[in-house]
Amino acid sequence: MAFLKNRIVLIVLCFISVIIIFNVVKPAREKEKAALTAVVRVNRIVEPNSEIKEDMLKEVTVGKYNLGKAITDKKAIIGKYSAVTLYPEENLIIENFKEEENIKDSFLYNLPEGKSAISVSIKSLAAGLSGKLQPGDIVGIEVISKQKGPNGQQTDVRIEYPELNYIEVGSITNNKAQETLEIKEKKEKSSADTIIPATATFIADEIQAEKLAEIEQIGIIHLVFKGRGEKAKALLQKNDYSKAMEPKQSMPIQKSEELKPDEEQQKHIPPTKQKSPDNFDIE
Repeated sequence: MAFLKNRIVLIVLCFISVIIIFNVVKPAREKEKAALTAVVRVNRIVEPNSEIKEDMLKEVTVGKYNLGKAITDKKAIIGKYSAVTLYPEENLIIENFKEEENIKDSFLYNLPEGKSAISVSIKSLAAGLSGKLQPGDIVGIEVISKQKGPNGQQTDVRIEYPELNYIEVGSITNNKAQETLEIKEKKEKSSADTIIPATATFIADEIQAEKLAEIEQIGIIHLVFKGRGEKAKALLQKNDYSKAMEPKQSMPIQKSEELKPDEEQQKHIPPTKQKSPDNFDIE
């Protein structure tokens, strides 16, 4: 009898345990699970002014307590730009991002691989395209250099480098190192010294950077506008100067030393051949 009573007690205890599990433990677990949420973080360090793409982001499950304004939806920031450095262990908030790529000197944060930034002097308003250039424009570069002519006189010679036919503008600054475009956009009170370009910074590969440093020393640089926007992108894609360039083509296209007096040139002109009515050559 005692044995049966013990079994009954055991069964009752088991039954009570099941009730407790389903009515106390399980709801507590569900409540605890409900207190968790997924937040968005970056999966690597992201520098300021970087465009946010989906492959930069990850979702991490954290507790809701004291979560604040943490971003929980990737779509809220994809396509925006980072305003500060982002770290993988930090929750992201909307204040970390900007709608547009408008941080000062933004192009320096995102130089393509193999590219560098280099500046050259703009000696006059005309040489800098009358202050009309904007970052992202594509230009060609020509140099006017003074060289000695055949009689020892100074002659202006136009020099053109195939490597610099298409090159991207990074920024245009005045003689106070201020962005001329920013001054115009803010409609600040301007004077001649604030809107006239003094330097141009270009995004260049190694060969282009070498040529830019060279021409800075030999003459007056003139910028020739080639394209803006979508056209600019297309021009950069076709800028394969390596195929067209021969060793001598990196030299000036015309040298004053090579110019000869008219009488010397006449000596080197072969006699003109004329055709007779019967199509025979006549000397």
